[in-house]
Amino acid sequence: MDPSPTLAPRPSSRAGFDALAPLTFLGWWPGLAAIVLSLAVSFFLYGYAVAYWRNADMDFMVIYNALVLNDGKPQQFFDHTGYLTILIVKVWFQILHGLGLLTSYSLSSMPPASDPHGFDAAMTSAVRAGRLVAWLIATASVLVFAGLIRSVVRDWRLALIATFAFAFSGGIAVHERILRTELVAACPVIFALMILIVIGLVRLLEMGMARNDTVYPAPQQPGTGTDWEHPGVSLWDAPDFLTVQQGDSFSYSCSYVNTASTAVTVGETAASNEMCMAIGYYYPAGTTTCN
Repeated sequence: MDPSPTLAPRPSSRAGFDALAPLTFLGWWPGLAAIVLSLAVSFFLYGYAVAYWRNADMDFMVIYNALVLNDGKPQQFFDHTGYLTILIVKVWFQILHGLGLLTSYSLSSMPPASDPHGFDAAMTSAVRAGRLVAWLIATASVLVFAGLIRSVVRDWRLALIATFAFAFSGGIAVHERILRTELVAACPVIFALMILIVIGLVRLLEMGMARNDTVYPAPQQPGTGTDWEHPGVSLWDAPDFLTVQQGDSFSYSCSYVNTASTAVTVGETAASNEMCMAIGYYYPAGTTTCN
């Protein structure tokens, strides 16, 4: 008899551990709300509250052109493309003026240079109103990106992480605080590409050619087969039992190619439909159930 003790291997404490769970503990909608709220806090602290002349960039050109257009005069500066942004700010000024929230909405309504205090107050109001447009456009872009990326990756956790990275990228951080034109120009192109990807994925699903990777809580992989009448079978006999911990889950998938001209769906007949199922036996028998 060998006097040395034999130690059984300890099961990994990380079996079934979800690496994405700590990063997405809020869930989809609360997580998205937290991102939008953080964007708002960042904007009002470092965009809206900052003096209009401190981070002056395209703010002056866009706002001046909006003021000129509200006087019925042609656009003055063409240093940057961004006519759509100028038109948005122009209409925004008209809306705020109609609501009584912005007095100086046109060039003729601005106080003269001989009234520095009045001009400074009017310009501050105009720049802050314009920067609100920048914040709204940036927030809308983040929400559109969130919806599209969730349709692309089909996993809300990955979509939430990608949305977080997009929302707090340098491009969004700059464009939500000051008036610039790149976001309005670039995002429609990006979103159009994402929409094409979503349409392609939907088409693949309709044709029955989409494939999902299977993830198992243990390194063992089940058998696979190409003959639907004789699918692959895997057995985990003693001593290499497949141990399943509480909270573990199994995922399975079926991949097939549809060469017909009609869409293939899940149905009750093998003549014109497909089915996908997994059958397994577990040990020991008892009151334990699998859901």
